[in-house]
Amino acid sequence: MRRFKPIVNLAVGLICVWTLGANGQTINNHAGNGVRGFSGDNGHPNFANLNFPAGIHGDSTSIYVADTGNHVIRKITPMADTIVTVAGTGGVAGYSGNLGIATSATLNSP
Repeated sequence: MRRFKPIVNLAVGLICVWTLGANGQTINNHAGNGVRGFSGDNGHPNFANLNFPAGIHGDSTSIYVADTGNHVIRKITPMADTIVTVAGTGGVAGYSGNLGIATSATLNSP
C-alpha cells in the first residue's frame, strides 16, 4: 500500500495551486493560469485552467488536486511539469463508474 507524505506550505485558491518558497517569502504557482475552466491536460500545469481546486494531497513525486468545480481529480508532476486528469470526466457532475476506469467515472464535487 502506498502511503502519502504530508505536503507542507501548499495552498489552493479559486483557480490556482501555490507553494510557499523555502525562504518563507516567495510564492510559487504550481498550477492554474488565472482563468476558471477545464483545460490543459498533458501540458504544463501553469497553463491549465482549474475551477475551485479545494483539496490537495501528494507524495514526493506528485500532487493530487480535487478540482472540485470541474468534478475531477488532477495529478501534477512537478519534475515533469505536467498535469493530467486521473479521475472524472471534466465538467460533468454525477456518481457513476465504481470499479470502472477512473477517467470514465463521473464525480460530484470531489
